[in-house]
Amino acid sequence: MLACNTLTTLFIDELRLQYTDSIFVGTVPPVKSLKSLRGPSVILASSKTSKSDYLNNMIRYFARDKKVQKLASTDLVEAIEKGDCLQINKRLSMLDPYKGKIQNLVLGCTHFSLIKNKIQQKLPNSRIIDPNEGVLRQLRKISYNSNIHQTRRIFYTSGNTLTTRKAAELFLSGSYLFKDFKHED
Repeated sequence: MLACNTLTTLFIDELRLQYTDSIFVGTVPPVKSLKSLRGPSVILASSKTSKSDYLNNMIRYFARDKKVQKLASTDLVEAIEKGDCLQINKRLSMLDPYKGKIQNLVLGCTHFSLIKNKIQQKLPNSRIIDPNEGVLRQLRKISYNSNIHQTRRIFYTSGNTLTTRKAAELFLSGSYLFKDFKHED
């Protein structure tokens, strides 16, 4: 489980090629959701995720006919990791120009799910599309359809591994190894 959009968009293809006996579930911005939605959309992500070929290919494939903008903010990621509410609110002001102008905001970073309510307050008339539901669906599907319960399961995450462990325990059964992944933009 790659619980980081940046890690996934940059490395999941390489990891799948290198470790062919392993199953990888990655977290990516849920661009596929835009295929069935109307109106202009913004994908809020870290700088590296925003620039990644993976994301650009997803937009071309799933949102080709849609009006989609990317908005990058590694500063917001860092503020969330530090739990700095003042900086979070300051960084969220970047959404002000989109108020009333976009229908959908795609969360392209797992950190942003932690402040989804604050984002919704900034964009009260926009649909917030969170990647977590799709990731959980995929994890459940793999768990039920494979021998994953007999394999080693590792969660790579940036930020607080204890928080990730607690979240995983709510939704998944079995034991997991949690490892830190730090990325720089």
